[in-house]
Amino acid sequence: FDDDTIRDAINIYLNDPDSNVHGPINCWDTSQVTNMSNLFAFAVSFDEPLGCWDTSNVTTMEGMFQGPRLGAENDKRSYFNQDISSWDVSQVTDMSYMFKDSYFNHSIDVWDVSSVRSMKEMFARSNPFS
Repeated sequence: FDDDTIRDAINIYLNDPDSNVHGPINCWDTSQVTNMSNLFAFAVSFDEPLGCWDTSNVTTMEGMFQGPRLGAENDKRSYFNQDISSWDVSQVTDMSYMFKDSYFNHSIDVWDVSSVRSMKEMFARSNPFS
């Protein structure tokens, strides 16, 4: 996949997860993808393992798992909560809003974030992130 084809593949997958057009999502070859911004944004029910994804060339993950905030009475946070600690994020410069309004709660303390320039609201309203 590249920056364009990954978006098409994810749209197909989110519309019909059983279609298996590109094989299991955890095994997708993402080594050529540089822009993962908003890939799963507002996909509130998505919660599949992505730990095997090669993110070594990715430079932006802005809003990648961001959920929609529709008000306290209608909690629609993203349910993505998988272990992605193995991701190589050393080239990423933008992680703003990445987990905003989500239920993500896994350790990412091993990530090399030395290239990141923006983490604006990365975990805003992400409850219960610890």
